[in-house]
Amino acid sequence: MPVERMMRAVHDAALASELFTVGDVKIRVLVHEHSLVGGINADFVHVFAYVLTGRSEAERKTLSAGIVRGLAALMPAVQAVSCDVREMDRATFSNRRNAGID
Repeated sequence: MPVERMMRAVHDAALASELFTVGDVKIRVLVHEHSLVGGINADFVHVFAYVLTGRSEAERKTLSAGIVRGLAALMPAVQAVSCDVREMDRATFSNRRNAGID
């Protein structure tokens, strides 16, 4: 499975959630060569999705479920597909835009 297709599935699910604009979605992939699932060598996908505070629990659940559905449809043979949505504190988050650089 090309990594680009996996990234596109996550990107599309994030946009479909209607919680973000296209420029807000950033995706990177870390591939680990060795893994165990249930004690056996098996593939799995886990997404850590970081969002700024202010989204409801229902919105975060919609995001995680959409990401899992998109990846599971793309990789039906991979039984372990999961997503964890984590909140970043909006008051302390900085980027180029809000730090006054751009």
